[in-house]
Amino acid sequence: MRFKLLLITLLVSCFGWGQVNITPIRTDVSGFSTWTDIDIEGTTYLQLLKSSSSSVSPSFNFNLYSNETLNFKARSFGGTSTIENTITISISIDNAVNWIVLGTRIPSSSTMASQNSFDISSYNGTQIKIKFTVAGTSNTIGAGIDDVTISGTPASTTYTTSWSNSAPTSTIDAIINGDLSTSVDLACKDLTINAGKTLTLEAGKKLTVSGNLVNNGTIVFKSDATATAMFDVFNGSQSGSGSVTVERFIPAKRAYRFVSSPITTTTTIKENWQENASSTAGLGTQITGTGGATNGFDATASNNPSMFTFDNGAWAEVTNTNVNVLNAGTPYRLMVRGDRTTDLTTNTPTATATTLRATGTLKTGNFTPTINQTADGFSLVGNPYQAPIDIKAILTASSNMNAGVVYYWDPTLNTRGGYVTRDLIANSNDVISTFNQYVQPGQAVFVKRDNTANVASVSIAESNKSVANGSAGLFRSATTNEYGLLRVNLQANVNNQWQAIEGALALFNPLFTTNVTQEDATKMSNLDEEVSFVQNSTALAIACQPNPSITDELPIKFNNIRHSNYQWQFELDNYNGATPYLFDAQNNTFTVISNGTIVPFTADATTANRFKIVFQNAALNNPEFATTIVMYPNPAKNGSGFLLQGVSPKSSVVLYTTLGQSIAVSTTEYESGLQVTPKTLISSGVYIVSITTEGKTSQVKWIVE
Repeated sequence: MRFKLLLITLLVSCFGWGQVNITPIRTDVSGFSTWTDIDIEGTTYLQLLKSSSSSVSPSFNFNLYSNETLNFKARSFGGTSTIENTITISISIDNAVNWIVLGTRIPSSSTMASQNSFDISSYNGTQIKIKFTVAGTSNTIGAGIDDVTISGTPASTTYTTSWSNSAPTSTIDAIINGDLSTSVDLACKDLTINAGKTLTLEAGKKLTVSGNLVNNGTIVFKSDATATAMFDVFNGSQSGSGSVTVERFIPAKRAYRFVSSPITTTTTIKENWQENASSTAGLGTQITGTGGATNGFDATASNNPSMFTFDNGAWAEVTNTNVNVLNAGTPYRLMVRGDRTTDLTTNTPTATATTLRATGTLKTGNFTPTINQTADGFSLVGNPYQAPIDIKAILTASSNMNAGVVYYWDPTLNTRGGYVTRDLIANSNDVISTFNQYVQPGQAVFVKRDNTANVASVSIAESNKSVANGSAGLFRSATTNEYGLLRVNLQANVNNQWQAIEGALALFNPLFTTNVTQEDATKMSNLDEEVSFVQNSTALAIACQPNPSITDELPIKFNNIRHSNYQWQFELDNYNGATPYLFDAQNNTFTVISNGTIVPFTADATTANRFKIVFQNAALNNPEFATTIVMYPNPAKNGSGFLLQGVSPKSSVVLYTTLGQSIAVSTTEYESGLQVTPKTLISSGVYIVSITTEGKTSQVKWIVE
């Protein structure tokens, strides 16, 4: 018989998850002192010829395995006899005191061949043994046995510097007995962290524990600019003397964030989010407030508060950070200036990215946030988990809450951030933002009560976690066939680029009404520019309307004007109704609205109620104007220019890119129209041509190939 050196090892030989060898494969007669052999002959494989011949395995602890199986090879020896060649296999669960016959195997020839395996997974205990015997009545005819393999699926695997039984799975317990930083997802049944050892989940990776968590060491959930580590749905129990540290990366921008902690700490806010007053670049943030350092805050000349809770419909400043601790799910409005090295002597310091850290006990199980019981009242609700949660599912299951809307604070909007109102039914935002129905770890959002007198309640459960949505998705509509969409985006020129800083959304469906109802989403006040549609004297972030007909109007309200030059940019999708026009009351002009329409304007003190959207079946004031314009060539083979016919020689012509950047042109009167020539060489693409004659404006797309 071949001497299988690679298989004879004191370590468990792995086949990958599943099966591993519980004991080294019995591959020879000699060299297996843990086996008990009686009257065994042969030198390269076991020969059983006598009634007294037997080979008994060492004891196995089947409690450490599942799915145990027995495999071996066999051949006839000394001749052919069904009785003499029959091998009887028995099992003992009490260390060979009593034996249970598993069955028999009869080799088909004198060639060593694999026999049908035995499923021995129904036997449990710490003193399992296997025995091979034959009838042995002739003493010369019997059977030969080789390559005895007893395998099973380990119940646990231990990490010291590597996994003892390969990486765990959802049915395998994991024991951390050495520091492990994993850049892949980790799933296990029970998880045990031994004292003094640390399990680190890198950013974007998830930990799934289908059993219980025993933490006597440390678990760290990392966060960076790309993602945050997550803890998946957990229905087991937590125990142990260890701790959990969570991180929340925050990009470089001085702005408020609506935040919460998935950790309940025994140490103070100062010792966590303020890094105990240390000044390490890239960590923590400075929190200011009344009383300065006496109350744990970072002192400034004014000691203006930068951290607030939202209680009974109003903001309330946090009174201290050297006594108050962090409680999982408690929401805050926190001004994040940057890391702890940020200069507090100026309101315009260089922005720095930072990471907030908190150490304590990880929240698991159900969570019930406090809800403002005022009719139509707002409540700030924090994500209590180290995982994204589906706020749509949460509000759908709530009692007496408006399940159709949620309000985010998007710090990337405008100069200081702005509210994003998300319609959870139409899956649409009122402004362009990446936020969707999934609230990220460390994030808080506003929800709204209904307008009844009944008690409202919200419950957040482990089943509401959604680790597959670890980063906010781009705008997408799952039901575009049900809703027409008209979004007005307010754009400002920031760093020589037009950027959307605010907006409002109108959704159209025959089932909606023009009255303000639960389907509509009221506008929350912004610090900077604020745009809303007005219906029945109510400012709306999302106006849900029936399909428009002639004479319908949507007034646009524009507050907090901070610049002179702006432009409206419109999105129109799946729309069925009368043609929408933007009416400018100051200039008495109408501009037909199509998808991508851009209308520049100069703002002043009279701009607040200057614009509205009106609906007609034909071009306003001049039915022929929009339909009699002829552009040639279109598409153009190059960007040399185009001819407009059907327009007045006195018409004003402006050329824009689809991003809203204007391109200087010259116009020359040409017979019954105008020759329009860009003053600079332009590349291939789609451009918007805006033509205004006697206060009437129309826009045409020009394609350059």
